Amino acid sequence: MSESVQLPVEPGSDGRARRWAGQRDSRRAQVVDAAIDAIQQYGPDVSTEQIAQVAGMPRPRLYRYFDGKEDLRTAVVTRAVELLGVEAIGLLKPRGSVMDYIDGSVRSLVSWIDRHANLYWYIQSDATSESAAYQNYRAALALHLTTLTELVADELGLERKVTPTLIYGLIGMVESSIGHWVDNRDELTRDELTENLVRWIWSIVAGIATHAGNTLDPDSTLGRSR
Repeated sequence: MSESVQLPVEPGSDGRARRWAGQRDSRRAQVVDAAIDAIQQYGPDVSTEQIAQVAGMPRPRLYRYFDGKEDLRTAVVTRAVELLGVEAIGLLKPRGSVMDYIDGSVRSLVSWIDRHANLYWYIQSDATSESAAYQNYRAALALHLTTLTELVADELGLERKVTPTLIYGLIGMVESSIGHWVDNRDELTRDELTENLVRWIWSIVAGIATHAGNTLDPDSTLGRSR
């Protein structure tokens, strides 16, 4: 039996590969940020040529860092999830009353979508239930109301298993309302939209409390028993 032959490994090749991978990841992140800037500038139908222009590189070079247009889209949505998650960090620890928290959550979402309207429509333009990136985006939206619904459920003695349905129901209402407002800003001011959404969410939460045989005070402090 012949012995296997091991090919010599060029000294330092592993280090060069790691450096190249790091440089590629860094450049990829820069292109994603440039893509978001291009979307904000040119709108949700932005072309790869426009993205390449903002990124400061020829279009063919753009795909040295991505496996096609869908890979770029996924990376953009993933970055949007990170940005949206940063907005939600302050909401994960409850402060103030139930109404304060609802108001803060809604204002955070309205503000983010208002400031990233073109990015919002870019994400929505290819929204599918099969897209892992889009589902992560939906989960990032849900973070804005997760703490509220879980604490209310605990306060009312509701099973935690009902909270995901409630969260996504509320998020669906809020997101759809904001999306409509973004395209019809003459109907309401931003403050009017926010106040309406806060009032509607409170009505739903208070209705759940009543159905459970409880009364929820809008001025009660969230998590006071913890």
